[in-house]
Amino acid sequence: MVGSGLILLPGNEEAGMNYRDNVYHFRQDSTFLYYTGIDRANLFFVIDIDNNKEILFGDDPTVEQTVWTGPVDTLSVFAARSGTRSPRGGPGSVVCS
Repeated sequence: MVGSGLILLPGNEEAGMNYRDNVYHFRQDSTFLYYTGIDRANLFFVIDIDNNKEILFGDDPTVEQTVWTGPVDTLSVFAARSGTRSPRGGPGSVVCS
């Protein structure tokens, strides 16, 4: 049991897909997925035990990325869906109480 400090849970990065038969599709890290329920690449999740806070780090999709992927939810929407109580924060991070 962890009594104090910070816990860092890094999510996985995307796997390159050079052709359609590539078997390496994106799969989120199991621990990250278990604690957040978020299946999105390039995120980090920090649990601050001393201050009872959870911080989700990542970037919202850019206009250029949206052209290729279509509409994708923002980081705040993913944080709210993961069951966090009041997501807030600046660009690139969402602090959840």
